[in-house]
Amino acid sequence: MQRKKFLEFRSNDLRHLTGGPELPGLKPPPPVISPIFALVDTNVVLSTISCRAQLKNPTALTNLEEAINAGVLRAFATTEVKEEVARNLPTFPCKAPSERIESAKQSILEKIYFFEPSNRKSNNIQRLLARDPTDVPHARLFEDLGLDVIISKDNDWDETDYPRLGLTDADLMRLLREYSRAAVKHAGMHSLVSTGTLLTAATIEGVFKGFAKLSTSMKWITGLTVGSLTFFALCAASTLDAPPPESKKSDTDWPFKNFFDDLRAAGEKSADLSAQIERLLERRAKLTLKQHLLRIFCLADEPLALHEIEQQLQRAGHRSRAQSPHIQLRRALSSDKKFASTADGRWQLGAKIKIEETEYAARLREFRASLRHKAQQSRPPQAHGANARS
Repeated sequence: MQRKKFLEFRSNDLRHLTGGPELPGLKPPPPVISPIFALVDTNVVLSTISCRAQLKNPTALTNLEEAINAGVLRAFATTEVKEEVARNLPTFPCKAPSERIESAKQSILEKIYFFEPSNRKSNNIQRLLARDPTDVPHARLFEDLGLDVIISKDNDWDETDYPRLGLTDADLMRLLREYSRAAVKHAGMHSLVSTGTLLTAATIEGVFKGFAKLSTSMKWITGLTVGSLTFFALCAASTLDAPPPESKKSDTDWPFKNFFDDLRAAGEKSADLSAQIERLLERRAKLTLKQHLLRIFCLADEPLALHEIEQQLQRAGHRSRAQSPHIQLRRALSSDKKFASTADGRWQLGAKIKIEETEYAARLREFRASLRHKAQQSRPPQAHGANARS
């Protein structure tokens, strides 16, 4: 049983295996799909809560939760949805004890960003106003945030040209779950060969023993699964230039016997699922500055300094026409209640969601944050001064 889990990766780790700064000695991991930003309505939230409450395993996750934990989905709703869920959940069909329902409600609501919409007007909003005024706040939020898709079973949305998917329309949530599992396996296995080498069982055993001798401040690394140690092993361990000779291979001594076949299969599966997902969506080609900022902060592990935000805006393809883009950025951040400033002058999203992650993912996030901080401290004094003035 232990051998079968030798190269196990969990979908929770996907966003940490594929994003953020590169670790020393590793090539960039394979790209994953751009996260989907979706509006969910009351019925979708209620249905997901009911599903979670009725799962036989109380620690199991719904498709929506797993997709969010993996970083391939961000769910948004109006504050009105949260109120409607609290009001309607007691009478919503669900064959589960009340305590399970309450626990499921807490778990699902923690995964969704809730915002107040603006009072904007558009042709779509006017059409909805004539057909069902209760949908107008949700439409306004969809436009405010520049979201990718609406997940809803409400046919009133057909009155608009917004991209909408019902829960059963090719089952986007199921595709996202399957994609997350295939992509994290591909990314994790890719990291094993990203330096052009392959670890053997003996090498990994040595890595474990080596880590066990580390100082107390590094003891948190020990005890992780082999898949979780991949990044650190490639950075710190000796590796073979080639697999062992045929005469020395065996299922016991060489757990990577079918490694490359599995790697190829995982890559092909994730690519196929990625294509299916993208065909379902009508991505917005152009986003405003504030919509770009929303996406940046939703996927950031920690608050960002202004120069880090500017770098990410450039990578996202945003091009400002303002005479002073830096001043424009400061004004955009200061004038929107969705964004909040920290005591040290960095910026983050005001609303928070709770994302469950494995111990490995949490430690890797902390490790990356430490690398960023050390990199900033090692900059020449001139660079610090320039950043301070900016």
